[in-house]
Amino acid sequence: MNEWSRSDLIALIGLVIAVVSCVAAILAIPNLLRRYRAKDILILVPRNKQEISILAGEHRPIVRTVGGEVIGFTRREIEELGLFVEVLIKTDRWYLQGDVPVDTNGKWALKDARFGGFDHIIRAILKDRHSREYQSSEIEVSVL
Repeated sequence: MNEWSRSDLIALIGLVIAVVSCVAAILAIPNLLRRYRAKDILILVPRNKQEISILAGEHRPIVRTVGGEVIGFTRREIEELGLFVEVLIKTDRWYLQGDVPVDTNGKWALKDARFGGFDHIIRAILKDRHSREYQSSEIEVSVL
């Protein structure tokens, strides 16, 4: 029979500990990235530089959905901070379109944004329940 020496057993224990440590590190990386990634707000609908078409029988101001996603915040942070998004649209000046709460999955959507002119800038501002600003994002769209 093959006898294991004391140094062989110590080396085997060290190897097992190293493998377990590597597996634990690999499993922890996604949680660390989710926790420490950059916090930002994205406008996903409409897309940047998109042309919005006026439907048959529709008159200005046209009503469309503006929506997006908040990244870098956990569900707990969203709930505890009471995060919401303030949406403004600029034609000749900034027009407040409304506030919309951020869902716990980070999504938000304002259903009734009004577009009155031709060229617009959409600004979404992420705020907490005390109206402190966290992030903002802007895109440009045109109405044809």
